[in-house]
Amino acid sequence: MKKIFILSVLFFTFVSSNAHNGEIHKYIVFRAYQMLERRYIEAGGNPLDLQEIKSKVVYADGTQCNLNYDSNHPIVAGSYQEDKTDPIYHYWKDLFVTCTHFWDSDDGDFAKSDFGLIGSYDNAYMKARNYLFCYNRNYTWNVQLIWPPRKFLYFLNSNLIDFYNTGNCLRKEIRLGIPLDTQPTVYPVEKRKGISYEILGRVAHLLSDMSVPAHAHVDEHATSKDFYETDYIGKEGKELFTSDSCLVNDDGFMPFLVNNYNDATVLKNLFCIMNQITQHFPSRDFDGNNDIDYGATYIINQKLNAWGNPFTHPDDPDLDIVIAQKTFNFCVGAVATLFYWFGIRTGMFNTEINNLYFNTTIPNPTLMIHAANSITLSPGFVFSGTEMILTTEAKSTGRFNVPQVPVDIPNMTINLDSIPTNIPVDTLYVLPE
Repeated sequence: MKKIFILSVLFFTFVSSNAHNGEIHKYIVFRAYQMLERRYIEAGGNPLDLQEIKSKVVYADGTQCNLNYDSNHPIVAGSYQEDKTDPIYHYWKDLFVTCTHFWDSDDGDFAKSDFGLIGSYDNAYMKARNYLFCYNRNYTWNVQLIWPPRKFLYFLNSNLIDFYNTGNCLRKEIRLGIPLDTQPTVYPVEKRKGISYEILGRVAHLLSDMSVPAHAHVDEHATSKDFYETDYIGKEGKELFTSDSCLVNDDGFMPFLVNNYNDATVLKNLFCIMNQITQHFPSRDFDGNNDIDYGATYIINQKLNAWGNPFTHPDDPDLDIVIAQKTFNFCVGAVATLFYWFGIRTGMFNTEINNLYFNTTIPNPTLMIHAANSITLSPGFVFSGTEMILTTEAKSTGRFNVPQVPVDIPNMTINLDSIPTNIPVDTLYVLPE
């Protein structure tokens, strides 16, 4: 028993210290907000709609909040604290907290993360569901009163959007160590907003962990280091991630999910898409794969087709930057989508982002873009490859329905350097090899 306990301490100390480190998570929510702000304003949104959520991530001058436990910037605080505390399962601080940050989506929504002698734990997607929708666990928090001495235990008991808008929750008073009846109550406005944004930051952390191959393969890394998570993110990650080299386009930003699907489906798609494309790359003990046993979407297909054969050489130091340029870049867009979902569902945002704006080079040999009405290609957009598919209608399997072949831009590379071009969806462009 003593050996098992020591192993447990070593394992979870290692895991918690080497997941996307806290600095990276704080940086991800910062860059995700920047992307959301740019895209929302491009879509005609009023910048004033963004002021509340902006204030929870950045300072008044727009610079990054980099504090670990700043209650004035609860999205940042939540993204950092998710590796330190667990208000869902209440695992012991810094030891068992991060074992709920793994998920292999091929095994299904409710697949446990099995760490052998250490035990099995709910996966990151399950935990995110509990944070946002209280499926089978509740976010809880305590309020301690000094005099008269008593404690109140609060439970989130519906969903995050309802709690943000109404403050409805449950409260149990504990007086002199004796729990009394649980009663419905309404939490004060500013305090409930702070809690809501902290939860949003925590879910952003879980979603970001799905961009790390070790987390997407459920690959524990106690006995030896994982090359990407430990060597790269731990030592050199900040230098890369704080530059623009990993944020070359917005392909992880998926506002159409929010505009077209219910809340549960939005969350599932965000986690599943991020997880599946990350599995293309290897971790310490697992080769990369392009298996899509569960949750296939056109975005996953597009990425895996474009990237080709999965990587199987985790000892290649040059692979670090390849992973980062693809999964980290997509991760920032996915977190921006999560923030957009929160703004739309709470009624904070009054403008839907229906157009997709692409103003950077798209290097993929096949590109599929989905939008409600049209695609806006902005100056700077470049595409040269085999085919481009722009669609609103997808089949359950195979190719997409593309009823029209245009004649206005036939058989040429698209290289837009002047006037933005509006292109209708359901259009296929066949480009030269």
